[in-house]
Amino acid sequence: MLVRAYLFFKREDKMSKRLIAILIAISFTGVGVFIIFNNCAEANCWVRVDAVDSANAIWGSSSTDVFVAGKGAIKHYDGTNWPQFDCVQNTALYSIWGSSNTDVYAVGEHGSIVHFDGSKCQYIDYTVSGDHPSLLNSIWGSSASDVYAVGGRGTILHTADSGLNWSRQISSTTTNITDIWGSSSTDVFAVGDSGTILHYDGSNWSTMYQNDRYQFKSIWGFSKNDVYVGGFAIGSTSYTGVIIHSGC
Repeated sequence: MLVRAYLFFKREDKMSKRLIAILIAISFTGVGVFIIFNNCAEANCWVRVDAVDSANAIWGSSSTDVFVAGKGAIKHYDGTNWPQFDCVQNTALYSIWGSSNTDVYAVGEHGSIVHFDGSKCQYIDYTVSGDHPSLLNSIWGSSASDVYAVGGRGTILHTADSGLNWSRQISSTTTNITDIWGSSSTDVFAVGDSGTILHYDGSNWSTMYQNDRYQFKSIWGFSKNDVYVGGFAIGSTSYTGVIIHSGC
């Protein structure tokens, strides 16, 4: 049973409008499965590749440079092979992002942050003010020197020195923050439970929107004025998917 999928694509040829797309699908059993689509619409173009256990997230810079985060490890696709790099034992990694193929971060359980430098994946042993985060859900950056990680109890962490040191930023919320995205270093959005949308202007985080009827799980945009938030509405007997668009 498919429970989650991520898709991104790159336009290879504007004249023929061919697309290279990469899809990661996660099965109900928790065993990750990769499916790669390459330049045609035939059924035999889809290739299944064994993945890391519980593949949870995908990030890539091109169709021949793709990273997948799973349980304690990262797999990297170079256009031909999927070598695996062990990062941290028995710890689920839920999100992955990089500024390049030699500067990739993943975050997950127990507030874990790992970094891949192009040849090896290492656990980052960091300290921040207050309690150590118990959960990090998402990571994003505007550059190698401007990276954010968000998670449980309103946690927002930031590094400005390529991951050497991390600091806790004031989010003014204790809700679970599930995802983060920005158009620049002075225009960053984060979303979470209780229908929360936060915004960072380069100096401070503020609450843009909050509605307890919603649980927001993801955010992505094209620009500061064109942002989408996905999640679900909580009903008395059911859950209904919801998408919110900034559009202004």
